[in-house]
Amino acid sequence: MPQVQFLPERYFQAHECKETSASPFKRVLAGASPAVGANFERYERMKNTRGHFTMKDKLTSPNVLALNANWQAIDVYTPQKAFCMMASGAAAGIDTSGGSMVPLLWEKWIVLPTEEGEDAAMTAKGPIRIPRVIIAVNYRFLRIKTEPLTHETIARRQDFRCAYSGRPVRRKNWSLDHVIPKSRGGSSSWDNLVIADKEVNNRKGDRTPSEAGLHLLHKPQAPRRYVPGDDIRRKFGVLFREWEPFISGPR
Repeated sequence: MPQVQFLPERYFQAHECKETSASPFKRVLAGASPAVGANFERYERMKNTRGHFTMKDKLTSPNVLALNANWQAIDVYTPQKAFCMMASGAAAGIDTSGGSMVPLLWEKWIVLPTEEGEDAAMTAKGPIRIPRVIIAVNYRFLRIKTEPLTHETIARRQDFRCAYSGRPVRRKNWSLDHVIPKSRGGSSSWDNLVIADKEVNNRKGDRTPSEAGLHLLHKPQAPRRYVPGDDIRRKFGVLFREWEPFISGPR
């Protein structure tokens, strides 16, 4: 039988818990595939390989969705960090066992019953349920991001297809095109830059699309701003049903 590591309750006190890096979410993106499937398979593989599944694995795998005080998704934390925030009063866990979402502070969370097969941290006083979602009760900020203007982001906006022919393009055969040539006063902005097949762009030359007999398939425009929930959905998917109200939506 695999050994079960029991942790003293003081392990979860804020002064005892220190993350190995400032941002667990950044560590995930740096060390794991951003593909949703890869992240989900990694979690399932860890969960099901009981002979090698240690308490450290359970506490350091990022799978706790963090919300701000306005119930907006802001990050994905490890259970270790989530427990530290709850124990210090900085966060509350969301209990959904009764069919509704009830925020519970640490004192009430640690006495919640755990079901068979449910993720829990073993302590000397018994198992403590690992939350799927927590709320940072004093944090209301939400980072609004915009895509940087690069070849890659422009190509992604076009689904990696030529703006004129619609043919798939890759780095080796695409080039950046100013719809209105710079020589005619065209700007280097989202609404005047597209990715085009090199052959098509060479044919266009220093002309407008109409002069070259070309037609833009889609009017170029700046991508919409996005919030952390969009990043989380793209990198992790919806790992648990408890995440759905906060990050589900069109990709």
